[in-house]
Amino acid sequence: MAFTADHLVHARVQLERYQSIALSSDLLRSEIRDSWRRCLDAGLDPVQQPKQVDLTSRELGTLIEQNPYLVNLAKLELCKLQRQLAGNDCVLGFANREAILLDYVYSNLSVRAAAKALPGSCWSEGFRGTNAIGTAAFTRTPVFVESSEHFLRSYGMLTCAAVPVMDPDAELVGILHKSSDCGFRQQHTISLLCMSALHIEAELFRERYRSEIVLQLHSRNEFVNTCNAGLIALDAEGRILCGNRQAGLFLEGLPVEAGRHFDEIFRVNFRSFVARPQLAADLAELTDVKGSCFSVRARHPGRIPQTTASPRATTKSVAELPSPGFVCEDPVVSHAVSMAKRAVEMCVPILLRGETGTGKEMLAQHVHRLSRRSGRFVAINCAAVPESLMEAELFGYREGAFTGAHSGGAVGLILQADKGTLFLDEIGDMPISLQPSILRFLDSWTVRPIGSVKEQKVDIQLVTATNCDLEQAIADRRFRQDLLYRINGVEIFLPPLRNRSDFDQIVRDLLGQVAPHLRIAEDTLRLLQGQPWDGNMRELRNILIRSALTCDGPCLSAEVVEHLLPRRLKTQSGVHRGASTLLDLRREAVLDAYGRNNGNISKAARSLSVSRNTLYRELRQAGLIDSDAPGSASRRTQRPN
Repeated sequence: MAFTADHLVHARVQLERYQSIALSSDLLRSEIRDSWRRCLDAGLDPVQQPKQVDLTSRELGTLIEQNPYLVNLAKLELCKLQRQLAGNDCVLGFANREAILLDYVYSNLSVRAAAKALPGSCWSEGFRGTNAIGTAAFTRTPVFVESSEHFLRSYGMLTCAAVPVMDPDAELVGILHKSSDCGFRQQHTISLLCMSALHIEAELFRERYRSEIVLQLHSRNEFVNTCNAGLIALDAEGRILCGNRQAGLFLEGLPVEAGRHFDEIFRVNFRSFVARPQLAADLAELTDVKGSCFSVRARHPGRIPQTTASPRATTKSVAELPSPGFVCEDPVVSHAVSMAKRAVEMCVPILLRGETGTGKEMLAQHVHRLSRRSGRFVAINCAAVPESLMEAELFGYREGAFTGAHSGGAVGLILQADKGTLFLDEIGDMPISLQPSILRFLDSWTVRPIGSVKEQKVDIQLVTATNCDLEQAIADRRFRQDLLYRINGVEIFLPPLRNRSDFDQIVRDLLGQVAPHLRIAEDTLRLLQGQPWDGNMRELRNILIRSALTCDGPCLSAEVVEHLLPRRLKTQSGVHRGASTLLDLRREAVLDAYGRNNGNISKAARSLSVSRNTLYRELRQAGLIDSDAPGSASRRTQRPN
């Protein structure tokens, strides 16, 4: 039956006047009717305002941190959808399984206000009535809700669509969503959302089974590497670990469930299949036991025999993927590098988070190399430039724009980064007065120097970094929430040194840089691994440099290193017997303040009521900063990334 606008009008009269849908079976689509019934059972009133159940910024941040890989994948897809829907005034969002909105992108502020959807807001049916996110979370199916089909009258101006995202176990992990106050084509939007959901699901599948054999198959070879491919994960013996929904469709009626064997599905046996020399590089063909033929690509680093490549092909492959230039064997860091590559491919802004000294600038430089951009890598420490000069540094100025301006003016750092990469370090310390100008720049990607009326378009890869809690800064009104949304195209976290599983490789790599003639003993590695490393890579590097200078033999021993470790570090490793002098107590207080404030010199000094120069002196003596750091004037070079 075709449902018309008149049908919906009659259904709403029945709902709002009598709070009943008993007569609506011929007036509403079944999924909307069932949702309205659930809303009535929950005690919702269709003419009342919705219940506002929103998370705080800190609660939202905690929720995102529970699955940053999924949220980053979703962000990439939202940005892709935004480009595909260019010209549409809409809000695109990603919610978790509880229908809490985690992230969004939008075309303009008026649409965002109309949609009333902000990160941290809960859209479950029990609070917001029938809506695309909440209804999709309940039904686990794609949902389209148009205007008055929303249970609550206050959402009657919106048209919404949502598609669930499932993990490899077919469990709901999130919902992709689109809202607009001017309507849109239902089938087109649902199709785009479904494609994005399939892509996220495929990436989740590959990530879970990245150490196993994964078959990608499709009946047409041009679709083998797309989100429409079937995926089957196998162990080394050919037993099935998992198959995605697409594989189930292609191999309908065959045993694709976990625990069954490759040989039960395909006509060739598993051993013969994986022994094919061309398997890793080329498409193979497989015929299932029912006679259907598929193009297949197998991925399994380290187990499936690799194709013998020509020197020219190998050189080309290496050139296509620049080396990070740093140790990244830790799974979290490896994932960070992988996400950076995907973000570069889509040219979305990258926000790097992590403690001071975790290697954020090194990753930013790797992003620049990955981008293959012809322009420069331009870095600026937002905490090191005086507030009065920051705007001129970034945007440049014309001659005579202000008192003291250089003759001929100056080109700003943003213009210097055109066709290249702009790295804004310590973005959390950017003056609040400058943030509106940065917002305007990120909206238009144009620069107007101070004193000029001419704007210039720029093409840059933006990378920002911080070691502070931006959500808390927003709560303290020191950082704008809309600026966070602009710079957070993809958020990448770098773990502290103490949590790195590749600590030994890092030590050997740094030692090879500062003293390639030295070896390091295993007991020395264990001693170093037991330290908290509040200064992370910079602190470790300094310890290794000093150790190399005092080491007389070919091997770096634990005895040499132990005498150079700061007292607080020795305390935690059981070496220090307690601070017995006033100097020791003062040193302990300085190091504690430095650690509590994540390496922020100004904050640590304020918390101790001492000058920054005093703090620098103590940190130099403790070995946490370079010995040539004179004080606040060197802050720009002394703050590690």
